[in-house]
Amino acid sequence: MKIKAGTTKLNKKKVSKRIEKKKKRSEIRIKKINKKITFAELVGNYPESKEILMKKGLHCISCHMAMHETIEQGALMHGLDPDKLVKELNKRLGLKIKSKSKINQNIE
Repeated sequence: MKIKAGTTKLNKKKVSKRIEKKKKRSEIRIKKINKKITFAELVGNYPESKEILMKKGLHCISCHMAMHETIEQGALMHGLDPDKLVKELNKRLGLKIKSKSKINQNIE
């Protein structure tokens, strides 16, 4: 984002803050996929997920409007179980997080 000539110092600060926020957002990588994230967030963080979704029959993810849908909405539209889809995505993308029961067993 370029700062236009003749912009006041106050506006330059606002623009700089917006640029920094965008950078921070793009650096954040989703650690675990859930059914409430959008396809845009998913594919933006994990481009390899596109292939998994295509194999599952979710060909609509290449559509710009579908990118604003959540995984849950897309799965239901295609007759898939959103929870199973999320579980498979996490597994295939290597996003395994220990369940509470396993954590408690390690503490005891």
